[in-house]
Amino acid sequence: MPKKIARIMVSILTYVYVLTIVPLAVSGFFGIHCFAVISASMSPEIPTASLVLSKETDFDKLEVNDVITYLISEDQTVTRRIISIDKEKQKITTKGDANDQADSKPVSYENVVGKVIFHAPYIGYLFAITNKKGIVIFIAGMGIMLFALNFLLEDDKKASRIREKGKACGKQTVLT
Repeated sequence: MPKKIARIMVSILTYVYVLTIVPLAVSGFFGIHCFAVISASMSPEIPTASLVLSKETDFDKLEVNDVITYLISEDQTVTRRIISIDKEKQKITTKGDANDQADSKPVSYENVVGKVIFHAPYIGYLFAITNKKGIVIFIAGMGIMLFALNFLLEDDKKASRIREKGKACGKQTVLT
């Protein structure tokens, strides 16, 4: 019974690991970028700690009510809903869903990272942790450890089946 619980725990950890690694692996490919939402300004649509995937989008394809991610500094982004678009100046007025008023400054299209195409609650916590330097080695180690545990527990499961088949046939099976 404890080995069965261990297999279940390793499986759960593996799924969580994959849910964290896939967005990291995809980030930057196909014009898709990942971000962790750290405020409640887009609640309830996009709750705090959500993982957001934003895809690079042409200015002409952006529309009112789209949710976009844009740069407010070199290393800081914001995710907001478009409430108006000035096509001539290529400026976008945004507002957080939980905010009463529009953001004070229009966003220049050149600062838009992309249009939000997907968000998943709570996974942003994992992404925020894994996005820090030095954690990459830890994550790789976790992956290797989970792979090894899956392999060892699966081998143990197969060995148990072989023993059971041997007993059913009346033969003694010795595994080395």
